[in-house]
Amino acid sequence: MKKPDEETIKRVLDDQGNAEESRYVITWLGSEEGQRYLAEHIDQQWNNGQIRMPNEIPSTRMWKQISQQMSHPLGFIRFKWQYAAILIPIILVIGFISYRNLFPSSESPVAWRTLSVPYGEKTNLVFQDGTSVFLGPGASIRYPVSFTKEKREVDFSGEAYFDVASNPECPFIIHIGDVSVNVLGTSFNVMANRQDENIQVKLDEGRINLCTNSSQTTLHPGECAVYNKRTEDLSVRTGTNTCYADWKSDLIRFNDALLPDVLEIISRKYNAHFQITDSTVCHYCYTLTLKGKTLREVLSSMENITPLQFTSQNDTILVSKK
Repeated sequence: MKKPDEETIKRVLDDQGNAEESRYVITWLGSEEGQRYLAEHIDQQWNNGQIRMPNEIPSTRMWKQISQQMSHPLGFIRFKWQYAAILIPIILVIGFISYRNLFPSSESPVAWRTLSVPYGEKTNLVFQDGTSVFLGPGASIRYPVSFTKEKREVDFSGEAYFDVASNPECPFIIHIGDVSVNVLGTSFNVMANRQDENIQVKLDEGRINLCTNSSQTTLHPGECAVYNKRTEDLSVRTGTNTCYADWKSDLIRFNDALLPDVLEIISRKYNAHFQITDSTVCHYCYTLTLKGKTLREVLSSMENITPLQFTSQNDTILVSKK
């Protein structure tokens, strides 16, 4: 096991280290090398007359002196008063640091991380509880370094597929603007792009509760909830979304979807920018399934279905009527 750097050791013993640093330092201090480090460190502090520093640990020499004095009753009495003020605070500090970092309470400050996926890419994130999140292009998720014992919470935007590990005593909660998705263990797809008017949640397995500022509903497998951010209306329907992405199999399905919605999905998947130059094409609808296609192949398929024309101009693809 590699020795932690001096700054990390000092930070942990001063109760300033995070949970990961504390676990590593405490484990290393229990090793043979760590024990030698403690002995040398305390010997140095002892010689400098700084034995009362809070990040000192009793050395081998100190314990030898303690043992010698304990062999005599009067010496033991003197020992108790002389060293109690030194040993007790050390033991309490180390014990408190270990407990607080290895078993964080819900009241301890929580460190958060954010993962953002670039357009045209996708990635998979697995939490320590076994929950897996397959993030689509442009998705962003904010999550704690470690979940508490009471609940598992994340903030999310974009599109992703969640496969949540079951734990009835510790619900998984996804915050999406004004909507909260409460999960006990299930699989579902979330579409919640910041620029979209609607938030959509499609449930594959299990059961989830959706809560908004004014309503609450329970989803069952095969159902899709749609929340309108402008009107705050929440509705539930059965069947596939008009635009549905299965990130696991690289599949995009359009079911009677309008052109602007189709272009929005394609732009995120392929990191492309579209500009509609003729508003009359916006009413075109598409029903098709795409899998493993290049951007050029997708656009060619759309040109064959409807009288559209795609023209590249610098970094923008112009959309017009033939």
